[in-house]
Amino acid sequence: MDLRERLARLDRLAGKRRPARPAVEPVRPRPAVLDLGLEPAFPGGEPGVLSGRWACALPAASFTGRDLEGLFTTAPAADLRRQDLLFLDLETTGLAGGTGTLAFLAGLGWWEGDDFVVQQLLLTDPDCEDRLLDLILRAAAGKRAVVTYNGGCFDLPLLRTRALVNRRRVFLDQLASLDLVVPARRFWSRSLPDCRQQTLETLICGQQRGPGDIEGRDIPGVWFAFLQGEDDGRLAAVLRHNRRDMRGMAGIWNALLAWLAVADGTLPASACDMPLSWSQAWSLARISDGRGRPDRVAWWLARTLDLLDRVPCAQAPSAVDRGGFWLDAVRMAKRHRRWPLLERIIAAGLAAGGHVPWLHHEAAILYEHRLGDLDKALLHAVSCRQERRIQRLTGKLGSRPG
Repeated sequence: MDLRERLARLDRLAGKRRPARPAVEPVRPRPAVLDLGLEPAFPGGEPGVLSGRWACALPAASFTGRDLEGLFTTAPAADLRRQDLLFLDLETTGLAGGTGTLAFLAGLGWWEGDDFVVQQLLLTDPDCEDRLLDLILRAAAGKRAVVTYNGGCFDLPLLRTRALVNRRRVFLDQLASLDLVVPARRFWSRSLPDCRQQTLETLICGQQRGPGDIEGRDIPGVWFAFLQGEDDGRLAAVLRHNRRDMRGMAGIWNALLAWLAVADGTLPASACDMPLSWSQAWSLARISDGRGRPDRVAWWLARTLDLLDRVPCAQAPSAVDRGGFWLDAVRMAKRHRRWPLLERIIAAGLAAGGHVPWLHHEAAILYEHRLGDLDKALLHAVSCRQERRIQRLTGKLGSRPG
């Protein structure tokens, strides 16, 4: 059969009408039916999103937006109240972010009286993501700030990316972002091994997760198995994990307000679960400095020195040996012009660290220009080998009346 005959045969075959095949919708595995304590989120039982609501007794600490000054990267509104807060925590299909990551479980929380209420929204069909976003917006109606833990750089950007995928130009933009990881690091990064949320829950709030929790790395696989109808009950552990995260954030929020009251002197440190260490007092001095309260800065620096005096030499923190605290303390004392306190800081630093040239330099400046003790200024200038200062001080002392 030559080429011409082959082409003619193809034309005849193409001209024949084949019977249309009936349209068949792709088979989508149905999620396993579990007793999760969830119900359809929309009236009429529209599929795609399940919702559940829980409450736990957890009275909220009273505050105003002014009380939060100096804690977050962006200052909240001065008249912010607890009823304006929406707590948010997501469980996602990964930590990479971007358009390939999906949020399949949203935990939303707020206070009602002395109860902390948590609403969970579970996505059971990826095609219904837009419905999940609608429900989040409904919960955010009337709120003024969204509280997350490390959500300012993950949860909120992820939700806004998913909103764009679903043709929404803005999402939760009307809410101020209050990321708890920022003040947590300012308060406790010098006192705790890390500032992971579960570490703070245990050591700051006294909350124990208890049995039945699930590792975060296992959570995406549980949801994918659920979509395939292969869940073995682990999705209930994911929901419980999310609720514990929500309650943990509320506990951290209350702990931050309590330690803020300690920093301001309106609450004794003994009222908090965590004992006051020298490093914690140092953090409170820094917090007070950021809030523009010089009297509290001086008080906490002096308290830090008192606590350092009680630390055995064998247990002296390496940060002190490296000069981390001394550098910070000198900076704050100079900024607020607390010269007697600065003298004490320099003396303690020299006693702890031996020959520290920069501390001798600061002492020479202090004694020459602030305290007027030229003899001590000269001793420190000699110690740090500042020839010009030595000559000047020698000249001043030589011209001094006998």
